[in-house]
Amino acid sequence: MDIVVRSSDHACGWPPRQYSSAFGFGHFATCCGHDCRRSVDVYNRPRLGHNAVGAPDPVAFLAVPLGEMVIFPILVAFGVYYRQRKEAHKRLMLLATLSLLTAPLGRLPIVGGSPPAVALVYAALVLAGPIYDRIAYGRFNRVYLAGAMALWVSMPVRFAIGATQVWHDFAAWLIS
Repeated sequence: MDIVVRSSDHACGWPPRQYSSAFGFGHFATCCGHDCRRSVDVYNRPRLGHNAVGAPDPVAFLAVPLGEMVIFPILVAFGVYYRQRKEAHKRLMLLATLSLLTAPLGRLPIVGGSPPAVALVYAALVLAGPIYDRIAYGRFNRVYLAGAMALWVSMPVRFAIGATQVWHDFAAWLIS
């Protein structure tokens, strides 16, 4: 038995709009749950003395994953808010996903855990979208360009914050 999808099904609103919204909000809840689960791992690593390769101080490096946990839900929330604007929604959700890639990139054998190599690969991935927009559409998408620049600028800011004594005091309180 073959299933035939009529074009009138889509014109009538199939799947029903309330199901589509429920799936979207379910995905949003899953993203938030992932962020909460990750926070437990982030807090336990410095307490156990685990650190990223090449990072001298685990307490200072804690600013990087905690910064990701702040940026990710902000980008997802903006993506959910702009879900009616398809171009902005897609780019914000992709940027939210890219915001979580610093740890996986550091584990790639080709990168070898080198912080400059991780930064270079991360920059290539984040800036690939705006470059594609420029080539394909002849212009930069404002949402993607602003989000990519925010992600790129946030990394040195997180390292600078992690080097301060205020951050060390806060992180010591957090992991105690």
